[in-house]
Amino acid sequence: MSLECQINFRLDQWLVDPLKGSVSHQNGKSTHLEPKVMEVLVCLARHANQLVTRSDLLDAVWDGNEASDELLTRAVSEIRRSMNLQNGSPCHIQTVPKRGYCLIAEVSYQADEVENHSARSERQPSETRITIPAVFALGGVAIVLIFLLIDSITFQTSKSVASDERSQTLVDEMGNQQIASPRPTAITKTEGFEYQPALSPDGSFVAFVSRAVTHPMAQTELVVQQVRGGTPVQLTNTDEHEFSPTWSADGTQIAFIRADKSQVEHVYDIVTIPALGGVESNLVYAGVNAVGLDWSPDGAILAFGSRRTLVEPFRISLFSFHDGEIIDFTPTNSPGHEWRPRFSPDGMSIAFLRRTLTGNQICQRRLYAESHKCITPDDEGWSIWDFDWTPDGQSLVIAIGARSGGRWLAQMPADGGDVVPLSFGEQAKYIDIAMASNRLAYSSEFR
Repeated sequence: MSLECQINFRLDQWLVDPLKGSVSHQNGKSTHLEPKVMEVLVCLARHANQLVTRSDLLDAVWDGNEASDELLTRAVSEIRRSMNLQNGSPCHIQTVPKRGYCLIAEVSYQADEVENHSARSERQPSETRITIPAVFALGGVAIVLIFLLIDSITFQTSKSVASDERSQTLVDEMGNQQIASPRPTAITKTEGFEYQPALSPDGSFVAFVSRAVTHPMAQTELVVQQVRGGTPVQLTNTDEHEFSPTWSADGTQIAFIRADKSQVEHVYDIVTIPALGGVESNLVYAGVNAVGLDWSPDGAILAFGSRRTLVEPFRISLFSFHDGEIIDFTPTNSPGHEWRPRFSPDGMSIAFLRRTLTGNQICQRRLYAESHKCITPDDEGWSIWDFDWTPDGQSLVIAIGARSGGRWLAQMPADGGDVVPLSFGEQAKYIDIAMASNRLAYSSEFR
């Protein structure tokens, strides 16, 4: 049995136990799935938010033995029926006609301990080395908090550090920049979901996505508040979903993605609103799905990941305020999905996440170059959730996680190299750095 088939994982409000063949809802409802049906669910979860072809599913679940499409169709129908994963729900299985299925969901693995299996040792050596700290499983109700390093963090370069300084400063022997003496402070403390923090350029305000814990299926809203306290200001109040906030360079506007999921083919738009509330402006239609939005330092371009049809992979696109046009930044024939773009501090490069069948990578490309490079390995053993540039553009801070479900913050050179865990950021998932103030915000999920 594969490693993934032995690990418990969560799909929205469901806990899936592949070994027992059970799926349990947080309201207490529990049901049992037949072994092959469970394997189909595991395979879809392993490649969540990606198209999995019917032939790949048949090969993976029935081991290449002769099996009919009817068996697969029946298995998917049973999953949908048992877990109510129907179209229109935030977590659902999409049918891509004549091709396969796509599980639209965030998957978090819950294993207490996962052994490094032999496949890891058989991989080709990579120039990037990753050190993974201990991972602990957490259980219970999810609470997502946003933490901030209130005191400006120091990004510094040093080729050596005295031994008595190592407990305060993380600096590797290659002279890569590290964050020194962090003092994170929780700036949201409610029992809810508050995530995707976006700091204003001067670091004095933070915008974020908010969703009530008592209504996990409810829409999300955008909120902004001062980082040193004050009353939060709710920017949006609709029946739709708003997410991926990003600030204009002058700090007066916030752009975000709005998803209208009431239609059979979902509509994702890019919208702007004054930073402290006001009249919205609907900029442009982004596609049938969109993930990640970033505003260029000169204020001229918005970069985002999107796809125009359900059968297309995600691509990085650029919206120009000058002419109101959208152009493709990454080619349509690139492997895997590409999303969550981040402009470098000088605005001349864009880094982005690429997701393939085997894992996540960070890739980057100069704004006017014809090719890109990936600076992290395409590795099955770990996953990158989010990242941002340090203010000088020399390093990246990344939210990284193991397949076992644990997450933490780490830092690496912007052109590739060793990934070094930082001394803070437990269960971090989304991060943002204010370029003018050296402040870093991140959201952490605790159960």
